[in-house]
Amino acid sequence: MVLELGFSILLFLIYKSISFFIPLFINIMILITTYFIQVPIHNILGQKFNKQAIDRLIKTNWLRTLLWTVKVFLLVLIILKENIV
Repeated sequence: MVLELGFSILLFLIYKSISFFIPLFINIMILITTYFIQVPIHNILGQKFNKQAIDRLIKTNWLRTLLWTVKVFLLVLIILKENIV
């Protein structure tokens, strides 16, 4: 995830375009949700089995899955639009 953030920052700095700011912003949101939502749940599960924590982890992981999906979709559109590849 750190490399992903680094590449997002690099792309934004190279192209200086709002097109690359949006994926960077999404990447930051993924990191924030990971740190403030998923990590605490994993800490609970690291201590003992907790069915409610597992259910919460599954439900909140959908947010990250959605964010990653949107980010990939946007990056594909940007690459096609900008003729980067």
